Amino acid sequence: MRMLEAFLDVVYPPECAACGAAVRARESLCAPCWDTVEPATDAGPSVHAPFAYGGQLQVALLRYKLVPRPDLASALGALLQPAARALGAHADLVIPVPPHPRRLRERGFDHTLLLARAAHPGRPVRPLWLERTRDT
Repeated sequence: MRMLEAFLDVVYPPECAACGAAVRARESLCAPCWDTVEPATDAGPSVHAPFAYGGQLQVALLRYKLVPRPDLASALGALLQPAARALGAHADLVIPVPPHPRRLRERGFDHTLLLARAAHPGRPVRPLWLERTRDT
């Protein structure tokens, strides 16, 4: 597996999910972009967010969803893994909330599914258990 990862790093050099600058393998953001990421505060008792939506993290998420860049799912998922492990310590599976079918056609990929798989490696993901019916 390490040889495959090394090969892929040569063919597709790792880049910052926000600005595209070169980063070391398994890094999601370059140092200048990482400096703009802030922890979430006051999310509420039933809402769990590891980071505030802003700075270069916001840029990375918009780049992932709207450019579209499905290849950024692994980098963004890696950012979420520590929080996902803490929250999902006793979870049996992950159920992503799917995009509306119109959005799915526009993007060409299910961004929630890719992010769920990247944030929860090794855990079963059930993308068909929910269906979005309203385009919100």
